Amino acid sequence: MGTTVRQIHRSVQKIAQNAGLDHEEARLARDCVVGICKTGSCKVSDIARTLPGTRPLRETARPFYDALADERSGLDDLRRA
Repeated sequence: MGTTVRQIHRSVQKIAQNAGLDHEEARLARDCVVGICKTGSCKVSDIARTLPGTRPLRETARPFYDALADERSGLDDLRRA
């Protein structure tokens, strides 16, 4: 699984760079894609559970909700990259 995750990281980084995402948005995209691959679910709470750390789930998931709701986010540009 480790090799697959590294390959996903590299692929998402390339796409994020082509889309012109900043560091924070690129990290969010990477975490979302890796979380979806690990869990098979696109629920934010399931994705947040895949991240390392000991923070409560609510605190871990909050940045995802905020970034996905941001109208100025460049994440929509991933579709065109």
